[in-house]
Amino acid sequence: MYMSKSEIPEFVKLVAVVVVLFAIIFVSCSNEWNAAAETNNANEDQLVATYDCDYHTLSLKTYITTNYNGREVEISGNLVKLVTDPLTMKYRDSGEIIAYADDKYHILDQDTHNITVNGELEVCVDGDFNIIGESYTLYNAQGEYIGKATFSAWGYSGTIYDANDNIIATFLKNIIDDYTVYIYQNDVLSDESILMLTASYMSDAKYDSNNKSHRSNK
Repeated sequence: MYMSKSEIPEFVKLVAVVVVLFAIIFVSCSNEWNAAAETNNANEDQLVATYDCDYHTLSLKTYITTNYNGREVEISGNLVKLVTDPLTMKYRDSGEIIAYADDKYHILDQDTHNITVNGELEVCVDGDFNIIGESYTLYNAQGEYIGKATFSAWGYSGTIYDANDNIIATFLKNIIDDYTVYIYQNDVLSDESILMLTASYMSDAKYDSNNKSHRSNK
């Protein structure tokens, strides 16, 4: 590629802007990871389960795999749904359904998900309106407030709390969208519902990101 002398300074400026932008993102992500690691270390004695979740980035739909009860499970969305993305968690070897999360799309707020485990409604995950980051308010089947979930500005960490602000789970994502869920001793949410909550967040975040990209390309 040939550039005239007048174009070189502009190219240098562009490269400098890109480098600075990546530096800001890297520092911000590092801060998120460090904060999440500190939270995990502080609550290590309450840790009861860790789930390494493989987010299949090249899939045309939400497709996540992890190990649950010693068996591989998948959490996947519905390919024909263009706006909402209901998710199903099932064993890969038998196809037996473990949990389901429906999806009600909100224009301003984050999506709302009713999570059903073994055929029973366990938690309603109600998306909140946020300028920075994402958050959800959690209700049980009777409509009672049972906690909240918050996710950081860049989406690399998150925390789930009970109604008394005790940490019951944390979420930590890497650059390529794989993530780990740490679950702590609690009597509020099952492992299944927490895995569905974090998967729903990933689905929401991916839809929002793709939607913004489409708007910017118009």
